Amino acid sequence: KGKTRISKKGNSHIRAVLHMPSMTCVRCNPTLKQFYNRLKPNKAKPLVALVAVQRKLLILMYTLWKNEENYDAEFEIKKQQKHEALAARDNSLIN
Repeated sequence: KGKTRISKKGNSHIRAVLHMPSMTCVRCNPTLKQFYNRLKPNKAKPLVALVAVQRKLLILMYTLWKNEENYDAEFEIKKQQKHEALAARDNSLIN
């Protein structure tokens, strides 16, 4: 299986620029903080988990730009509530 490592094939300039924003997101953004805390114990070094946050942040920025949308901090909470409501409705239909 081997150990997971940070790939150096990506753009080093983007990785360098996203370092500080990813550290801030880990501290302040509840969704990315939860993601980082879930990955951190499984990785050999915390930096590998931080690079995963950088990638997630980059994908988020690209998606918002591509769809011409603004960032909604409550998006994950709304998505979770919608998912729970659908699950509750399905459970009531089964019973």
